[in-house]
Amino acid sequence: MKDFLYLDSDYLASFIAQIDNGLVEETREEQSGSEQHEKGKAEISFNPSVKATMGFKKITEIEGELGAGFKSAPSRRTFETSSKSIYIKRRNDEIFNIFEAYFIENGLYRTKGNIAVGSYFRDICSLSFINFTRIESLFGEDLRDTYSHYSKASTFSFEAFELIRKKLNFLKTTIPHDIFLCGENIFIPIKEEFLRGNKEKIGFSFEKSATVVGRVKKLVDSTSKNQASIIRVLDEIQHITFNMLNELGFIALSPSKELYIIYPIAIFF
Repeated sequence: MKDFLYLDSDYLASFIAQIDNGLVEETREEQSGSEQHEKGKAEISFNPSVKATMGFKKITEIEGELGAGFKSAPSRRTFETSSKSIYIKRRNDEIFNIFEAYFIENGLYRTKGNIAVGSYFRDICSLSFINFTRIESLFGEDLRDTYSHYSKASTFSFEAFELIRKKLNFLKTTIPHDIFLCGENIFIPIKEEFLRGNKEKIGFSFEKSATVVGRVKKLVDSTSKNQASIIRVLDEIQHITFNMLNELGFIALSPSKELYIIYPIAIFF
């Protein structure tokens, strides 16, 4: 069973529509059985009237009406929304299975050993999950003293902390993605709408090793003589950005390997 971390349903739908001359029909079986309702909450009203006479004894008479009524909270809409969400996920998973079968049957996948720009990639990779927004919050200046108090001097570096904190704004500007995965000389930008799970929590318990299926889009630091001058400048900025990511420890580049940018179609455990 595949536990999807990421699934680009738009890409899959477009691909299947082109190879199969039409998209898998979106038909949903109606839910059978009775409607489900939440238990109603009791609404209690009490309207007392008090009469009192003063004498040797204090007599208090309480007259009133106690009424309880139950109002049933509407749950049908929630039930149908949840059912539709489950159906859409199931349908997208099925479309991915069709996509997988087509590529495996036609031998179109490449692996880390024969990766190339323009090819479709599928392999198990050891990755790190990076979320700039979360990192920025963890590297707030007000947290530095707390970290140093509870950390051993040999493991906590003020210099490294300040360097990362100061360069985060540059990285967030030059990389147009708040989330990415990286490792084994591949860089995987993430579109948040196709991420399955809370981006703030995924990195906290990320499993490191995952299967990546995607399109190899670019070899970083590759240039062509026919490129316009502005494109060469932009490529150089990108090269500086990845060198900075490597310097700060966000990615670990092997000098003997080239860095590829892969836009993912699916990532799963």
